[in-house]
Amino acid sequence: MIVCIYFGSKREETAEETAKAPRSIMRRMVTKQEIESFLSTPKIGKGTFGEVYRGTLDDGDVAIKVLHVTEDTKEKAQREITTMRTVKHKNIVEFIAELYEIPMLYLIFEFMDGPSLHKIIHNYNDHKYTNGDAINWLIQAAEGLNHLHSLTPKLIHRDVKPKNILLNSEKSIVKLCDFGNVRQLGSCMSNESGTHRYMAPEVYNGVKYTEKCDVYSFAITVWEVYSRTNAYGPDKQNYQILLTKVSTESMHVHWSMLI
Repeated sequence: MIVCIYFGSKREETAEETAKAPRSIMRRMVTKQEIESFLSTPKIGKGTFGEVYRGTLDDGDVAIKVLHVTEDTKEKAQREITTMRTVKHKNIVEFIAELYEIPMLYLIFEFMDGPSLHKIIHNYNDHKYTNGDAINWLIQAAEGLNHLHSLTPKLIHRDVKPKNILLNSEKSIVKLCDFGNVRQLGSCMSNESGTHRYMAPEVYNGVKYTEKCDVYSFAITVWEVYSRTNAYGPDKQNYQILLTKVSTESMHVHWSMLI
């Protein structure tokens, strides 16, 4: 089975997608009191980047990303803010506001009330899907990525993976998220960035790369959507072993699980 998704083509939004799209919340200033009310709610996510909460702003649901900013992470945080202020697309999670109170940074985004593509792929019993579902999700994710690549200057996401592709509860709308690793094409890009199993070989090898590294990461995502397994085996494995697998394209697939 071969899936071809063309970057550069555009797909018209269906009436169903328009009706089910999350209500847009106007970008605006946010107060410390509003932030404190968000932090009283249960966490919905946690990682090396910080914590994520769900809250309500102007009668709409939002996600609040809480970062502890250090000298090492300040540039990455500022890059995400700068990018999200200027990017607007139906397949990219919308940025609403930020509040920076040293050393804490609070970023507010629209809330996607469905699972990540990663959860759909790997929770086989809870999430059944068809070839049509897969094509719909992947086309929408590709359109969001294509928008970044069509800007002037081009923006490179550098961490495309199923965990950074979110869906709504009906699984009809798909949006890219997490822009902490984004870079403009033309800036110095030979340093390793992203999640190892989705990195293109040129990123691993420390040579100059372009937006094609995103296309490679997207291709690995397509592989995982159709195989419902990790392309290069278990999550936790030796860096050098993983690098060898990427360089030799030694992918791992359970054929019986192909959708």
